[in-house]
Amino acid sequence: MNALFEAAKEVCDFMKARHWEFCVIGGLAVQRWGELRTTLDADLTLFTGFGRTGTPNPRETPMAQMSKREQYRAYVEQWRRAGPELERIHAEELRRYRYDPADADTVLGLGDNYDGPPRETSGLVEMQRLFMKAARKQGLLPTVVRESPGDYASDGRRAVPARANEAGRRVYVVGDAAILERPKLALFCSVKCPGKLILETYDLAKRFRNEGVLVISPFHSPMEQECLRILLRSPHPVIWALARGIYRQIPSKPVDCRKAVTEDRLIMVTPFPETVRHITAETATTRNRLVAGMADAVVIAHAAPGSKMEDLCRDVLSTGKPLYTFDHPANAGILATGARRIEDLNLAQGRGRL
Repeated sequence: MNALFEAAKEVCDFMKARHWEFCVIGGLAVQRWGELRTTLDADLTLFTGFGRTGTPNPRETPMAQMSKREQYRAYVEQWRRAGPELERIHAEELRRYRYDPADADTVLGLGDNYDGPPRETSGLVEMQRLFMKAARKQGLLPTVVRESPGDYASDGRRAVPARANEAGRRVYVVGDAAILERPKLALFCSVKCPGKLILETYDLAKRFRNEGVLVISPFHSPMEQECLRILLRSPHPVIWALARGIYRQIPSKPVDCRKAVTEDRLIMVTPFPETVRHITAETATTRNRLVAGMADAVVIAHAAPGSKMEDLCRDVLSTGKPLYTFDHPANAGILATGARRIEDLNLAQGRGRL
């Protein structure tokens, strides 16, 4: 890799000496911004600077004043002038390269001596996996923990409580994953919530904050996000479950989470890898089931009739896990299916005194 960086620096120095505008792209560029990726070459984009977009040249007509045909001609002319210089650079590179027949024979020998099945890939994918594995061990990427039933899985720094009904689930964690071992209360609320329940949910979130209850929630609906704002105004930890991969940059909207993450008060968990960057109905359902499965008890401020939140209530109740909601006509459906009243909730469940 050192030779690759040296080659990239040499090209960059060459362009800087000629005052050419350029930028590095590809694998080297994304590594600079924190996304680890293997690469075998250095990619650059050269800004050719037609008209006065690059080095000012009063003899050239600005691109904005050219017709389409004139712009196309300018492109062709620019590359015609650059062609000989690029060929000279390539020829110089070939002259400096020391070809060693022994190296070529060694590579060919590897192919001749390989007696395994035919390879369908170049090996770059396998190299990338090894690279990411090493980076994760060094703490450069979010921890990936595979849960196993009846025990705890750990990578030596963080641990995630395993549950029998979540066997084999992969959980990505950012923050102190040891906090996930504590008793937790799940908090949900439908997107639309009656006004009276909004006020009662505010008061409930303040009770959670003052009592030091460990809350795990999607914090996705407007009411859930308001609860997150309340919970973050305390030194107690909060668990945020995502319906997508871990954010590359900690969100500042709709709730500014940057300070809480830095102070290890906000732990982010998700069952999805970084490649999942969009929230869908399917990922939200998977996320909600994960939250309900990890919690010791579930609180649903409101489940709109006929909504997926109401379906989640029935799923939770079918497992025998305690589910609590407000005694309000809007929640009559889930109360009828077995949900308990909030007044019966023992907040000690979220403080480790089960």
